Amino acid sequence: MRAFYQEPFRELRADRLEEMHFPPHLHMAAEIFYVDRGKLEVSAGPLQRELGEGEMAVLFPNTVHSYRSLGEGNLFYMVICPPDDTGNYREDLIRFHPENPFLSREQLHPDVPYALRRLEEEQRLQSNRPVCCALIQLVLAQVFPLLRLERNTARLHLDLTSRIAGYIAEHFREPLSLDQIARSLGVSKYHLSHVFSERFQTNFNHYVNSLRLEFARELLCSSDGEILSISLECGFNSQRTFNRVFKESFGMTPQQYRNQRGRRPKEG
Repeated sequence: MRAFYQEPFRELRADRLEEMHFPPHLHMAAEIFYVDRGKLEVSAGPLQRELGEGEMAVLFPNTVHSYRSLGEGNLFYMVICPPDDTGNYREDLIRFHPENPFLSREQLHPDVPYALRRLEEEQRLQSNRPVCCALIQLVLAQVFPLLRLERNTARLHLDLTSRIAGYIAEHFREPLSLDQIARSLGVSKYHLSHVFSERFQTNFNHYVNSLRLEFARELLCSSDGEILSISLECGFNSQRTFNRVFKESFGMTPQQYRNQRGRRPKEG
Protein backbone atom coordinates (compact mmCIF):
# COMPACT_ATOMS: atom_id res chain seq x y z
CA MET A 1 0.00 0.00 0.00
CA ARG A 2 1.31 3.46 -0.85
CA ALA A 3 1.61 6.31 1.60
CA PHE A 4 -1.23 8.52 0.40
CA TYR A 5 -0.50 11.35 2.80
CA GLN A 6 3.13 11.73 1.76
CA GLU A 7 2.81 14.87 -0.39
CA PRO A 8 -0.01 17.09 -1.68
CA PHE A 9 -1.66 15.46 -4.68
CA ARG A 10 -0.99 17.35 -7.91
CA GLU A 11 -1.84 14.58 -10.38
CA LEU A 12 -4.60 12.03 -10.66
CA ARG A 13 -3.62 8.56 -9.46
CA ALA A 14 -5.32 5.18 -9.32
CA ASP A 15 -4.40 2.12 -7.26
CA ARG A 16 -5.46 -1.51 -7.09
CA LEU A 17 -5.24 -2.70 -3.47
CA GLU A 18 -5.69 -5.96 -1.59
CA GLU A 19 -5.67 -4.39 1.87
CA MET A 20 -6.28 -0.93 3.26
CA HIS A 21 -5.75 0.25 6.83
CA PHE A 22 -5.50 3.99 7.22
CA PRO A 23 -6.28 6.28 10.17
CA PRO A 24 -8.34 9.49 9.84
CA HIS A 25 -6.72 11.94 7.42
CA LEU A 26 -7.67 14.50 4.78
CA HIS A 27 -6.27 16.16 1.68
CA MET A 28 -7.20 18.66 -1.02
CA ALA A 29 -8.01 15.97 -3.61
CA ALA A 30 -11.26 14.10 -4.13
CA GLU A 31 -11.13 10.37 -3.50
CA ILE A 32 -13.20 7.48 -4.87
CA PHE A 33 -13.00 4.06 -3.23
CA TYR A 34 -14.65 1.05 -4.88
CA VAL A 35 -14.93 -2.46 -3.40
CA ASP A 36 -14.49 -4.95 -6.22
CA ARG A 37 -14.30 -7.88 -3.82
CA GLY A 38 -14.40 -8.27 -0.03
CA LYS A 39 -15.35 -5.82 2.72
CA LEU A 40 -14.09 -2.51 4.03
CA GLU A 41 -15.04 -0.20 6.89
CA VAL A 42 -14.98 3.47 5.85
CA SER A 43 -15.52 6.63 7.86
CA ALA A 44 -16.24 9.97 6.21
CA GLY A 45 -16.63 12.87 8.60
CA PRO A 46 -19.16 11.77 11.25
CA LEU A 47 -20.47 8.91 9.06
CA GLN A 48 -19.25 5.33 9.08
CA ARG A 49 -20.24 2.36 6.95
CA GLU A 50 -19.13 -1.13 6.03
CA LEU A 51 -18.86 -1.41 2.25
CA GLY A 52 -19.28 -4.73 0.46
CA GLU A 53 -18.77 -5.96 -3.08
CA GLY A 54 -19.80 -3.44 -5.71
CA GLU A 55 -20.20 -0.52 -3.27
CA MET A 56 -18.43 2.82 -3.31
CA ALA A 57 -17.46 5.85 -1.23
CA VAL A 58 -17.17 9.27 -2.91
CA LEU A 59 -15.08 11.57 -0.72
CA PHE A 60 -14.92 15.26 -1.56
CA PRO A 61 -11.81 17.39 -0.83
CA ASN A 62 -11.05 18.25 2.82
CA THR A 63 -13.19 15.42 4.21
CA VAL A 64 -11.69 13.56 7.16
CA HIS A 65 -11.83 9.87 6.27
CA SER A 66 -10.34 6.53 7.28
CA TYR A 67 -10.27 2.92 6.06
CA ARG A 68 -10.03 -0.53 7.61
CA SER A 69 -10.21 -3.62 5.40
CA LEU A 70 -12.05 -6.61 6.84
CA GLY A 71 -11.00 -10.22 6.34
CA GLU A 72 -8.94 -11.57 3.47
CA GLY A 73 -9.36 -11.92 -0.29
CA ASN A 74 -10.12 -8.22 -0.78
CA LEU A 75 -9.72 -6.23 -3.96
CA PHE A 76 -10.22 -2.47 -3.94
CA TYR A 77 -9.82 0.34 -6.47
CA MET A 78 -8.95 3.77 -5.19
CA VAL A 79 -8.68 6.95 -7.23
CA ILE A 80 -7.27 10.18 -5.79
CA CYS A 81 -8.08 13.11 -8.00
CA PRO A 82 -7.14 16.81 -7.72
CA PRO A 83 -10.18 18.99 -8.55
CA ASP A 84 -8.32 20.50 -11.53
CA ASP A 85 -8.50 17.12 -13.29
CA THR A 86 -12.29 16.84 -12.99
CA GLY A 87 -13.41 19.27 -15.69
CA ASN A 88 -16.84 20.78 -15.06
CA TYR A 89 -17.09 19.09 -11.66
CA ARG A 90 -14.27 21.13 -10.13
CA GLU A 91 -16.37 23.90 -8.58
CA ASP A 92 -18.95 21.54 -7.11
CA LEU A 93 -16.21 19.40 -5.55
CA ILE A 94 -14.73 22.47 -3.86
CA ARG A 95 -17.95 24.21 -2.80
CA PHE A 96 -20.11 21.25 -1.76
CA HIS A 97 -19.99 17.91 0.04
CA PRO A 98 -22.38 14.93 -0.18
CA GLU A 99 -24.92 14.40 2.57
CA ASN A 100 -24.23 10.67 2.20
CA PRO A 101 -21.00 9.73 0.37
CA PHE A 102 -21.78 6.00 0.17
CA LEU A 103 -23.34 4.35 -2.89
CA SER A 104 -24.76 0.83 -3.14
CA ARG A 105 -24.12 -1.72 -5.85
CA GLU A 106 -27.66 -1.27 -7.19
CA GLN A 107 -27.14 2.46 -7.65
CA LEU A 108 -23.98 2.24 -9.74
CA HIS A 109 -24.03 2.18 -13.52
CA PRO A 110 -21.82 -0.57 -15.08
CA ASP A 111 -19.68 2.20 -16.57
CA VAL A 112 -18.39 3.05 -13.09
CA PRO A 113 -16.48 -0.16 -12.18
CA TYR A 114 -15.36 -0.48 -15.81
CA ALA A 115 -13.92 3.04 -15.83
CA LEU A 116 -12.16 2.54 -12.48
CA ARG A 117 -10.51 -0.69 -13.60
CA ARG A 118 -9.53 0.89 -16.89
CA LEU A 119 -8.18 3.95 -15.10
CA GLU A 120 -5.94 1.86 -12.84
CA GLU A 121 -4.66 -0.05 -15.88
CA GLU A 122 -3.98 3.16 -17.80
CA GLN A 123 -2.07 4.67 -14.85
CA ARG A 124 0.00 1.52 -14.38
CA LEU A 125 0.88 0.92 -18.03
CA GLN A 126 0.89 4.25 -19.85
CA SER A 127 -0.37 7.07 -17.66
CA ASN A 128 -1.92 9.00 -20.54
CA ARG A 129 -3.29 12.04 -18.70
CA PRO A 130 -6.08 12.98 -21.15
CA VAL A 131 -7.37 9.39 -21.08
CA CYS A 132 -7.20 9.30 -17.27
CA CYS A 133 -9.06 12.60 -16.94
CA ALA A 134 -11.72 11.42 -19.37
CA LEU A 135 -12.24 8.22 -17.37
CA ILE A 136 -12.58 10.00 -14.02
CA GLN A 137 -15.04 12.45 -15.54
CA LEU A 138 -17.07 9.49 -16.84
CA VAL A 139 -17.21 8.14 -13.28
CA LEU A 140 -18.25 11.52 -11.89
CA ALA A 141 -20.92 11.92 -14.58
CA GLN A 142 -22.52 8.70 -13.37
CA VAL A 143 -22.23 9.23 -9.61
CA PHE A 144 -22.92 12.97 -9.22
CA PRO A 145 -26.68 12.62 -9.94
CA LEU A 146 -26.84 10.02 -7.14
CA LEU A 147 -25.41 12.37 -4.49
CA ARG A 148 -27.40 14.91 -2.53
CA LEU A 149 -25.01 17.84 -2.15
CA GLU A 150 -24.83 20.33 0.69
CA ARG A 151 -22.98 23.62 0.48
CA ASN A 152 -19.81 23.91 2.56
CA THR A 153 -19.91 26.46 5.34
CA ALA A 154 -17.13 28.39 7.05
CA ARG A 155 -17.67 26.17 10.07
CA LEU A 156 -17.00 23.07 7.99
CA HIS A 157 -13.69 24.43 6.74
CA LEU A 158 -12.66 25.47 10.25
CA ASP A 159 -13.68 22.17 11.81
CA LEU A 160 -11.04 21.35 14.42
CA THR A 161 -10.84 17.69 13.43
CA SER A 162 -9.92 18.66 9.87
CA ARG A 163 -7.37 21.18 11.08
CA ILE A 164 -5.74 18.60 13.36
CA ALA A 165 -5.60 15.94 10.65
CA GLY A 166 -4.24 18.42 8.14
CA TYR A 167 -1.55 19.72 10.48
CA ILE A 168 -0.33 16.26 11.44
CA ALA A 169 -0.42 15.04 7.83
CA GLU A 170 1.94 17.89 6.97
CA HIS A 171 4.27 17.53 9.97
CA PHE A 172 4.21 13.86 11.07
CA ARG A 173 7.81 13.31 9.94
CA GLU A 174 8.97 16.03 12.33
CA PRO A 175 9.19 15.88 16.16
CA LEU A 176 5.61 16.46 17.36
CA SER A 177 3.98 16.94 20.74
CA LEU A 178 0.44 17.59 21.89
CA ASP A 179 1.58 20.94 23.37
CA GLN A 180 3.13 22.03 20.08
CA ILE A 181 0.03 21.21 18.02
CA ALA A 182 -2.24 22.88 20.56
CA ARG A 183 -0.18 26.08 20.35
CA SER A 184 -0.11 25.98 16.55
CA LEU A 185 -3.88 25.53 16.31
CA GLY A 186 -4.74 27.90 19.14
CA VAL A 187 -6.56 25.40 21.36
CA SER A 188 -5.89 23.93 24.78
CA LYS A 189 -3.90 20.73 25.15
CA TYR A 190 -6.75 19.14 27.09
CA HIS A 191 -9.33 19.96 24.45
CA LEU A 192 -7.03 18.55 21.78
CA SER A 193 -6.62 15.35 23.77
CA HIS A 194 -10.41 15.07 24.05
CA VAL A 195 -10.81 15.46 20.28
CA PHE A 196 -8.39 12.59 19.68
CA SER A 197 -10.28 10.21 21.94
CA GLU A 198 -13.72 11.39 20.77
CA ARG A 199 -13.28 11.87 17.01
CA PHE A 200 -10.16 9.86 16.14
CA GLN A 201 -10.95 7.16 18.71
CA THR A 202 -7.30 6.84 19.68
CA ASN A 203 -4.66 8.81 21.55
CA PHE A 204 -2.21 11.31 20.10
CA ASN A 205 0.90 9.10 20.12
CA HIS A 206 -0.87 6.14 18.53
CA TYR A 207 -2.32 8.33 15.79
CA VAL A 208 1.00 9.96 14.87
CA ASN A 209 2.81 6.61 14.97
CA SER A 210 0.19 5.04 12.70
CA LEU A 211 0.96 7.64 10.01
CA ARG A 212 4.68 7.15 10.45
CA LEU A 213 4.35 3.36 10.25
CA GLU A 214 2.30 3.46 7.04
CA PHE A 215 4.90 5.75 5.50
CA ALA A 216 7.61 3.36 6.70
CA ARG A 217 5.88 0.37 5.12
CA GLU A 218 5.79 2.25 1.83
CA LEU A 219 9.51 3.05 2.01
CA LEU A 220 10.43 -0.50 3.01
CA CYS A 221 8.65 -1.86 -0.06
CA SER A 222 9.54 0.82 -2.59
CA SER A 223 13.04 2.00 -1.65
CA ASP A 224 16.46 0.57 -0.89
CA GLY A 225 17.13 2.83 2.08
CA GLU A 226 18.73 1.51 5.24
CA ILE A 227 16.41 0.79 8.16
CA LEU A 228 17.99 3.55 10.25
CA SER A 229 17.53 6.12 7.49
CA ILE A 230 13.90 5.09 7.02
CA SER A 231 13.19 5.30 10.74
CA LEU A 232 14.54 8.86 10.91
CA GLU A 233 12.82 9.92 7.69
CA CYS A 234 9.48 8.73 9.09
CA GLY A 235 9.86 10.78 12.27
CA PHE A 236 11.10 8.21 14.80
CA ASN A 237 13.90 9.41 17.06
CA SER A 238 15.83 6.10 16.93
CA GLN A 239 15.89 2.80 15.09
CA ARG A 240 15.28 1.03 18.40
CA THR A 241 11.99 2.87 18.92
CA PHE A 242 11.04 2.28 15.29
CA ASN A 243 11.69 -1.46 15.58
CA ARG A 244 9.67 -1.73 18.79
CA VAL A 245 6.65 0.20 17.54
CA PHE A 246 6.72 -1.55 14.16
CA LYS A 247 6.81 -5.01 15.75
CA GLU A 248 4.01 -4.12 18.18
CA SER A 249 1.82 -3.11 15.24
CA PHE A 250 2.70 -5.73 12.61
CA GLY A 251 4.13 -8.66 14.56
CA MET A 252 7.52 -8.50 12.84
CA THR A 253 10.55 -6.24 12.60
CA PRO A 254 10.99 -3.79 9.71
CA GLN A 255 13.74 -6.00 8.27
CA GLN A 256 11.49 -9.06 8.42
CA TYR A 257 8.73 -7.09 6.73
CA ARG A 258 11.08 -6.00 3.94
CA ASN A 259 12.36 -9.56 3.48
CA GLN A 260 8.79 -10.86 3.29
CA ARG A 261 7.94 -8.32 0.61
CA GLY A 262 11.04 -9.25 -1.37
CA ARG A 263 12.92 -5.93 -1.16
CA ARG A 264 16.66 -5.88 -0.47
CA PRO A 265 18.95 -2.89 0.16
CA LYS A 266 21.53 -2.15 -2.52
CA GLU A 267 25.06 -3.32 -1.85
CA GLY A 268 27.43 -0.54 -0.97
